[in-house]
Amino acid sequence: MRLSRVVALLILIFGSQNVRAYGQVVATWTGTTGNWSNAADWSTFTVPNNSSSNHYRITINAPGSAVTMDVLNDSVDRLTLAATNHLSISVDDNLSLVSGTSSNYGAMVIYGTLTSASVLNNASTGSIVNGGKIINSGNLKNSGFIENYYAELTNNNVFTNNADIDEYHGSIANYGTFTNSARISLDQGGGLVNYGTFRNSGTISDVSEGTDPPNYITNEGLLINTSVGQVNGVAELLNQGRFINNGTYSTGCNVNGYCGATNSGTLINNGTFTNNYAPFEGANAGCNSTQPAIIGCVFTNNGRLINNGTFNNYGTFNSSGSFTNHGTLLDGGVLAGAFNNTGTLTNSGAVTVTNSSSLTTSSDYTQTTGRTIVDGALTATGGAIVRILGGTLSGSGTINGNVVVGGTLMPGDDPGTLTIFGNYEQTGAGMFDELISPYSRAFLDVSGNVVLQPGAALEITLLDGVNPLGSTVSIMDFSSLSGRFAKGWSFWDDGYLWDITYRQHEVDVTAVQAPEPSSLLLLGFGALALGALARPRKVTK
Repeated sequence: MRLSRVVALLILIFGSQNVRAYGQVVATWTGTTGNWSNAADWSTFTVPNNSSSNHYRITINAPGSAVTMDVLNDSVDRLTLAATNHLSISVDDNLSLVSGTSSNYGAMVIYGTLTSASVLNNASTGSIVNGGKIINSGNLKNSGFIENYYAELTNNNVFTNNADIDEYHGSIANYGTFTNSARISLDQGGGLVNYGTFRNSGTISDVSEGTDPPNYITNEGLLINTSVGQVNGVAELLNQGRFINNGTYSTGCNVNGYCGATNSGTLINNGTFTNNYAPFEGANAGCNSTQPAIIGCVFTNNGRLINNGTFNNYGTFNSSGSFTNHGTLLDGGVLAGAFNNTGTLTNSGAVTVTNSSSLTTSSDYTQTTGRTIVDGALTATGGAIVRILGGTLSGSGTINGNVVVGGTLMPGDDPGTLTIFGNYEQTGAGMFDELISPYSRAFLDVSGNVVLQPGAALEITLLDGVNPLGSTVSIMDFSSLSGRFAKGWSFWDDGYLWDITYRQHEVDVTAVQAPEPSSLLLLGFGALALGALARPRKVTK
């Protein structure tokens, strides 16, 4: 009886060397520097490699250990690499993580292949340097550093970059080929930095919009978002290389209001690109005196571009697709911006063409609401028309082409002269707002013909306390005129009586009368008397 107890105790003691839990064997590295294939450096005294009978959980935690994985094809359930430890996978060798959760707190260097079909957690102290191939078919969680050096990294399932310490953690730097066919999540300031080729056929999402620092994508190589690719709400895009969007891309924003994108390289949109916040520096910040335009600074839109925020163009913007502006478009800055459109151009926000820039379109420029300020050159070619169906058209620049206004025309800025090399037509819903200040007045200079449809309105707005009485102001000139303003030959506006004079090539207005103070008092007393007469009286019997 005692002998059987001793035998059982011995089995328990020696069996603790190979702990089996749910069919798994714990193998701990007991050496310092050595090869994975050396059985003597493992607590199991066997080389850990899953088989039909044994499944291994690996722990490498001896301080300063450096292990070289030199087995052609090795698979384990879980791997834990402690801080200050190092694991390298040799060329032509493959380590597969098939189940459970693996954690890296140290340094992994891959010259062969690392395949993960389970959970691989690269902790904030961990680093993975890939010079071979990484294939993730499980859940790769990165809070440390991953660098892909002239190698291959493929994500077929879930890849999360989480900067839970600071903006320098939770990032991947790609110098090779990075392919995403599933889901990449950027969290707590996580980021992607591409110097090589990054191809997205899956989804990249900002899952913590509102974090500081913001989640980001930086591209200095070739970034391709394929036709089925989606990039959703990433707070910061910095493109200094070549970015081709064939799928859908939408910008995001963080808690401190940092949001949008910057392009100082080449950005080609063949899909749908939506800017939801301010600013999107369209072809911009790299196109200034410190970073000349030799970098590129070109945005080409062949698809659909929707601006709901602020779109600043300081470089070259070429659009043959659809550009819809619901926000603010600023064309021009330190250097001249060039905005060239051959597709559909629609504005319901605010568009400013600065005095150093140009906006050229071969299709109609259509504004439904909002405002267009032309201080540079807006050119409509090939029969295209600048159609202001609503909102305001103003500025002191030049419009090359025909203009139709059904909204409000306000020549100048404070005020000044707006020049049209073409024809001007004002519909019955349109308004000509003539601004007059002590030092300047609004003036519309039309090289072609002016057509005023029935109902076309004229309004006088006086600025800074100007007294126009007795002054004649020319409001527009033209080659020929058809029609008249709806207010007739004489009308009251802004406290004065104005006469309109239609000459052969211009229209003038003259302030001929202002209400006299005595007349105003008489009118006031008359109104009081009428009110007293209209008051009901008490009848006595």
